[in-house]
Amino acid sequence: MDPFRAIGRCCRHYADFKGRARRSEFWPFYVFTMIAGPLAVLAIALLGVFLATNVLGTDVDGDGTYSSEELNVPVMVSGFVLAGLAYVALLIPTLAAWSRRLHDMGQTAGWLFLCLIGFSIVPFIMAFFQSEPVPNRYGPVPEGIRPLAAPGQYAPTTA
Repeated sequence: MDPFRAIGRCCRHYADFKGRARRSEFWPFYVFTMIAGPLAVLAIALLGVFLATNVLGTDVDGDGTYSSEELNVPVMVSGFVLAGLAYVALLIPTLAAWSRRLHDMGQTAGWLFLCLIGFSIVPFIMAFFQSEPVPNRYGPVPEGIRPLAAPGQYAPTTA
């Protein structure tokens, strides 16, 4: 699966915590969120600072410069709040993609609770594991994975 298609698929399944996600779907979306999240926070925070200092600030002294006392603090705070909301908006699809990736390996999404106590390396390493090549309790085999054959039979090939 190409990276743009994978990102689009994860965005379409915004809050879908059921099903399975292959590595080729998960990793492009994960890299996208690790880049887009901080950039969104930075852009919105800088916009708030720009609006507070240049557009909505008042020049109390009349000398054409703005000092730190003249910053429009509510606009800056609202910029940081919007930045936080942008980051939270990426949190839900990221957790959904993580849970689908763990389901693809036959694991429960409960492994993500390790992230809360500082052991986020465990789910991160698990995300590199191969998919289960058989249907599991979380759904059928995702497209592009060759399922295992029953004993004594050949596995079907995909072209």
